[in-house]
Amino acid sequence: MAGRFAAAEEGGSKERLWSWGLNNAGQLGVVDLENRFEPTLVRVIQGKEVSGLAVGGSDRKESHVLALVFGTKLYAFGDNSQGQLGVGDNLDREGLAPLPSVFANDFVGISSGESHSIAVTREGEVFVWGSNEHGQLGLNLASGSRSTATVPERLKGEPFGPGSKVVGVACGSWHSFAWLESGELFAWGDNSYGQLGIGSSKKSVSGPVKVKLPLAGGETVRSISSGGTHNLLLTTGGKVYAWGKNDYSQLGLGKNAGSGSVHEPTLVKGLGRGVSVQKVVAGQTFGALLTTKGEVYAFGDNSALQLGSKLSSAVQKEPKVMPSDAKFKDLSCGKLHCLAATTEGLVFVWGTDSYGQLGLGASKRSLGVDKPERVGGLESIAKVFASATGSYAVSARGELYAWGKNNAGQLGIRSTKNPKSEPETVVEVSEGSRIKSMSAGGHAFQYEGHSAVIMSSGEVYTWGWNFFAQLGNGESESRQGIPHAIPWLARLNLTSIACGQFSTAAVTEEGELYMWGSNEAGQLGRGDFAVTTSDPIKIPIQGKVKAVSIGYGHVLAVTTEGKVFSWGKNFYGQLGVGDHRDKATPQPVTHLQEETVVDVSAGQYHSLALTAKGGVFAWGYNREYELGLNDNMDRVLPQGVTTLRNRKISQVSAGSYHNLALAEDGSILSWGLNNYEQLGRVADKYGKFPGSVSVTATPSKEHQGGRKVRATKVAAGGWHSLALGEDGHVYSWGRCHFGQVGSRCDADGSNTKGVQTFPARVVQLEGMRATGIAAGAAHSMAITAAAEEEER
Repeated sequence: MAGRFAAAEEGGSKERLWSWGLNNAGQLGVVDLENRFEPTLVRVIQGKEVSGLAVGGSDRKESHVLALVFGTKLYAFGDNSQGQLGVGDNLDREGLAPLPSVFANDFVGISSGESHSIAVTREGEVFVWGSNEHGQLGLNLASGSRSTATVPERLKGEPFGPGSKVVGVACGSWHSFAWLESGELFAWGDNSYGQLGIGSSKKSVSGPVKVKLPLAGGETVRSISSGGTHNLLLTTGGKVYAWGKNDYSQLGLGKNAGSGSVHEPTLVKGLGRGVSVQKVVAGQTFGALLTTKGEVYAFGDNSALQLGSKLSSAVQKEPKVMPSDAKFKDLSCGKLHCLAATTEGLVFVWGTDSYGQLGLGASKRSLGVDKPERVGGLESIAKVFASATGSYAVSARGELYAWGKNNAGQLGIRSTKNPKSEPETVVEVSEGSRIKSMSAGGHAFQYEGHSAVIMSSGEVYTWGWNFFAQLGNGESESRQGIPHAIPWLARLNLTSIACGQFSTAAVTEEGELYMWGSNEAGQLGRGDFAVTTSDPIKIPIQGKVKAVSIGYGHVLAVTTEGKVFSWGKNFYGQLGVGDHRDKATPQPVTHLQEETVVDVSAGQYHSLALTAKGGVFAWGYNREYELGLNDNMDRVLPQGVTTLRNRKISQVSAGSYHNLALAEDGSILSWGLNNYEQLGRVADKYGKFPGSVSVTATPSKEHQGGRKVRATKVAAGGWHSLALGEDGHVYSWGRCHFGQVGSRCDADGSNTKGVQTFPARVVQLEGMRATGIAAGAAHSMAITAAAEEEER
């Protein structure tokens, strides 16, 4: 199978990975399990440029975090005890995890409560998930009927029906808000302290209720910030309104307001003339306002110095400016601390440091900081965010930093018993992200497949079918549509990776070979036929391994000295060692010992080897003429493909039952089974020996025309084929049934219908220069250089 691809040594520019075709096990890596008939960008592996966060949690619950990545794609990490991450279970996540069920949506607003989440799409649709103990999801459910939702659910019906568009959302601990383009504000959830602002003492509301806003004509809601049980609202006219619990004067309504709860939005006065507010921030029991001049006004509880100054009393009843020479552009507050970014991109903090949330280092930990103090090591910061016990900063480049409490992975890194008292890098943006190696696995046409890539950074991602632990991630879920980075594989310093049907192999920089997955035919090479494993096993081979390829149940490897080894299933003689017995350890293919082999390729039950002189050898299953010997007799020893003797071959690719060979002059030859026109040339059901495939510049399904194109790479799949032209275009042909050729064709895929007879361009990739291709049983992948426009 032409699953393996090693990138050329080119420098610099960021690349993109595209996939299409069958996706029944998530082998396309596009998060869901839907087939794709056109190339789709595999976003998860392309680095994560963070544009915004919403941090939840409280002093009772560990934090969970929502993140907008690539501008509009939703990820989450941290505590998930109530399903508040929206990933379909209750397991915590220690790194950024995409939300599969809504990954196709583009989100523009997010907010997190104590243990629930809310988000709004570009189209104005609202999704909610997590705890619904107090009706905070707004699903209008009867009390006790359902306490959690582990995947996002869309709010439907009034006021979110057709014709309405939500433009903003916000969460308190147990309550939620959404405001419409029309200017209307709706609230639901806990109302124990009047925090819904509906003028009612009703304890909770399970569905949206309109909030009466005393706004001047033309004014609408700009933003809302909710503490545990109180809220601050900023209007488009720069006015601030507050309501909810006020026992610490956290509403900032002044000395005469008393300490009782306020059940309706009330104007915050006393800011003075010329003060214009650009952001409101509600802490647990205090509030802060960021002005357009970069000043911070604070009010409420100051027991932990969270107002940024020492006061004569523990409570400040009305907004007062915080003393500071810095000019701030962003501000966020947690339970008892705050952090702010300056216009120069520096970060300052104040308040309590009980969990290292100030980021000043363990040696500087104290009971609190009463004035803004700079956090070292952070520059070019654009936005800041605070949880009850942690802090987060996003740089102008989209890098994410975090510090504070981390016992549930809420910082986006592996959970730790001790807090992180200095900033940790969570997401690092690489300017030259490249794909070093990729592979598309699978052989049997309608079987599930899996895929893998190695990035230039050393990260290794796998996704797709995992029933036999072939993803190597230690998880038991059999279908995984989300590419996951495997840290223990990254530590091996891999250079290439190959996916078979049931197992995976990888080669290190030192020439060591590791494998994992199924071992029922001995294909892990460890000397037994025991159970599967997700742990990489080092395969004992004499010499340094240069390349590896996996068939349905057998493995081929070639060393830097040009020697070939094989092991695993051998029913058809595909190991090339002269018999039909399965082998559980690598066996030297001695029939090739006089040859210097430079590459190998394993088909479903047959094998190919390419020599340094450009010769091709074939052996194993031959019922569909896969060996190119003009007969259909199996071979247990390598046989030279004599019809290629006068053509210097530079690459071979074995599909399930057909093969492709690339000659040094850029021409392509094909042979074997042709039941779905996978040979790309005029032939009967079988191509008994190699014949020429013509790639032309004019895309067409049934005829060829235009100038001939030299190919630079070929990839044979199950019943389809791919070629990369020197013009940077990807060409495909063969069966179209699941979209593996990059189009729907025009038929149902039965018999000879639904096929692409001759090579045609994958038109959806035009405008981008492709640099690599790979073909699985019924899916395809391509690498392109970064394009100006990536929103495909």
